[in-house]
Amino acid sequence: MHKISRLNLGLLTSLDDLWLLPQLFLLLARHNGHQQGDGYKALGAGAQPHKGRGHNDGLAVHHAQQGLLYAQLGGNAPQGKHHPGVVVELGVHRAGAVAEFGLRRAQGPDGGLAVARASYVAGCSSTSNVLAGRRYGIPVFGTHAHSWVMSFDSELEAFRAFAKSSPKNCTLLIDTYDVREGCEHAITVAKEMEAAGERLSAIRIDSGDLAKLSKYVRGRFDAEGLPYVGISVSNDLDEYTIQSLLDQGAPIDSFGVGTKLATCYDQPALGGVYKLSARRASDADPWTPVVKLSEQPYKRTIPGVQRVRRYYDGFGGPVCDMIYDEDHLAGEGAARGNTLVAVNDAALVTDVSELEYRELLVPIVRDGGAVAPRESIEDARERCAWAIDHLDAAFKRFLYPQTYVVGMEQGLAQVRDELVRKNMAAASAFPWAK
Repeated sequence: MHKISRLNLGLLTSLDDLWLLPQLFLLLARHNGHQQGDGYKALGAGAQPHKGRGHNDGLAVHHAQQGLLYAQLGGNAPQGKHHPGVVVELGVHRAGAVAEFGLRRAQGPDGGLAVARASYVAGCSSTSNVLAGRRYGIPVFGTHAHSWVMSFDSELEAFRAFAKSSPKNCTLLIDTYDVREGCEHAITVAKEMEAAGERLSAIRIDSGDLAKLSKYVRGRFDAEGLPYVGISVSNDLDEYTIQSLLDQGAPIDSFGVGTKLATCYDQPALGGVYKLSARRASDADPWTPVVKLSEQPYKRTIPGVQRVRRYYDGFGGPVCDMIYDEDHLAGEGAARGNTLVAVNDAALVTDVSELEYRELLVPIVRDGGAVAPRESIEDARERCAWAIDHLDAAFKRFLYPQTYVVGMEQGLAQVRDELVRKNMAAASAFPWAK
């Protein structure tokens, strides 16, 4: 019986696969830390790419470093000073900021906390989850509920009560009954707050034509000399809705995104799987690559003890990722290990010897003990923002994005081809035929 094995994550073959929601980011981070005593993380943003061979011991898992698609909208949000254990209250956000509003939709007993943390790392500016704010030092942003307004005899009375209870961080939800009437009530309260030496932070609209209503509300507040009052919107938003609102010139300062963010709405199941990729009987024995076959070529796994390199152009932008096995590199001398074969197109062969690269995986846990310092949430956020900022816009656009090249080193590609041919030699192309 083989005592030791190596596992690898079923290959994610393009950036389309990588733009998964926060659960993927967390799942990989958690799962990697429990594989055969070794845990790995993506190399931090401060690490510089280099030429030549790296020597990081590695269990190969190719995973999503970019994290979350909403980050490109929220990545420029201002960062204040945050202290773990302290809830940081926010009023108005800068234009385009995204707040995570998914607590009530999140799945699992700790789903709300997990989503809030991962969303902040990936670029969201804040969360509505007060416990996440306290535990992780994430800025907190939110409003009262519709039920608050409905529990009073009038909307104006409800607004005044809320302003009295939260004068330093007052955001009023104005669509419980009628947005235009709610806007007038918010203006009344804003002027009363000014008279008391306070300021209304923002209003929120949670229904209706958000583009049209936000323009109306902005116009009314500006006309009344209240240009500092921000506008926040929510209501089943996703990246496409937000982009549409921006394209329409909606004067919106922040977006509250809940359901579509917290539930992996467009991809509720993780499309990757763990499969055995190498085995050996003892520590003294060499690794033997193994492969899982299928009639469906894309389900054939990649064998070997894998590592991952990311290659960069002269401007620091990533251009491709290479999966390789140190024991099966092709070529001699300077050419050794420098040929990339695309996973989904064996005809696409590229010499990467002139490109700079860095190892994506470095050990953080070995034999049950930490071998690297724990990354803070702010460091993780900075690393994620750096990675997204340096990714070419062609890969990030919504319409017809460029496919990011993920490939195998030529030697590993040859090992895979040999194993496939060997194990499928007796197989029929028509297994159902008699």
